[in-house]
Amino acid sequence: MHPSQLLATNPQIQLVQSLDSPTIDASTTVTSESEAASSDLYDADYSSHSADYDWAQGKLRSERSESPAPSVYSFHESLDGYLLRDHHGRACNSKNVSYPLPADVEEHERLNIQHVMLRKCLGAPYPAKEAVEELLKPRTGYSPRVLDIGTGSGIWAIEMSKRFPHAEVIGVDLAPPSLQMSNIPDNCRFEIDDGNLSFTHWTNSFDLVHGRSVNVGIHDFSQFLYNMAQILKPGGMLIMAGGMHQFYDETAKPYPNAIEGQRGFSALQRWFTIVRNGYKRITAPVSEQPVDIFDLPFSWDQWASSNGNFEDVNTLTVKIPVGDWHPGLSSEMAQAGELCRSDLLMLIESWAPTVISSGESPLLVEYWRAEAIKEVRERRLRSYAEWRWLWGRRADCDWIPSSTELGSSSAESKG
Repeated sequence: MHPSQLLATNPQIQLVQSLDSPTIDASTTVTSESEAASSDLYDADYSSHSADYDWAQGKLRSERSESPAPSVYSFHESLDGYLLRDHHGRACNSKNVSYPLPADVEEHERLNIQHVMLRKCLGAPYPAKEAVEELLKPRTGYSPRVLDIGTGSGIWAIEMSKRFPHAEVIGVDLAPPSLQMSNIPDNCRFEIDDGNLSFTHWTNSFDLVHGRSVNVGIHDFSQFLYNMAQILKPGGMLIMAGGMHQFYDETAKPYPNAIEGQRGFSALQRWFTIVRNGYKRITAPVSEQPVDIFDLPFSWDQWASSNGNFEDVNTLTVKIPVGDWHPGLSSEMAQAGELCRSDLLMLIESWAPTVISSGESPLLVEYWRAEAIKEVRERRLRSYAEWRWLWGRRADCDWIPSSTELGSSSAESKG
């Protein structure tokens, strides 16, 4: 499918930035065994693969700065080279180097598998189930608003719009979702934008803001939390979710950063150590994070609690087996484990272009990519992956500005 087709969508998808999208053969990533293991767990409605898209007249929003009302103009193919780029055979957004994972159909399929995996772990698409459903319950004369930052394939936004048909749900990402247009409910729409920009045009607009796996791609997470607080209504809720690049053995001890042949060695852990180091080399010039980007979820609660605009901050950590190896797993967690295994097989491939771009030897990249895939595919080790959630409420108080805002105000007063 030509990348321009992914952009020339219906009015429910508006774009405010940039992207790109060729495809690759994923057969070397997920074996028929793992595909079969997840096929009956993966809802057909969420499949992003389609030979027949309903491409209606689309709109493309121009790249914005801080403008509260970005201009809107029709998409045309002459913009393709600006919006889309091929990155070692995968399609990535072309504007934010800090988010290097692909934005193509294969990656969106992986995110869909991941979504079902996490829903099986939580029993819902979100933690704090009772609180979320109380927040979004139908009320006479009121339509709650939900924002999904880093929407990816759009699956979370679509499920929320179906669960809460009285709500307005907006998904935002650096690239458009690969969706069958008929699967997008009327109360759901998508926009292309960058989470590093402020959203002052949405101040006090949302009852719920959700972000999953957005720590990779955000330059300044502390400021990002202030931006999210600003667009929440008082009492509104922020939910963050992130998967860790640290994996654990069957006793739940973290794999060491060992070399091949050493005690505790894991090829999967070795691959993601290479990923971590490569990503650091690429993003060092633009990142303003005081901690390792891959460890951010461990600090989320501290950052949110120190931000006076949030209250009732909570976290949840879940270790998910890579496969269904644990004999004591419930049916749901066994299914989640198989989905986790499929997700990881695809994620290993998704990170390969970034590692190559970081300056690593292509031969070394190929060796460790293949070894990590073999370890997961052949179930050589009994491992756990780890996911972490944060949620908190927007405090009903006067706005407490960030240090960035205070600095800007000070500079303006001096000027």
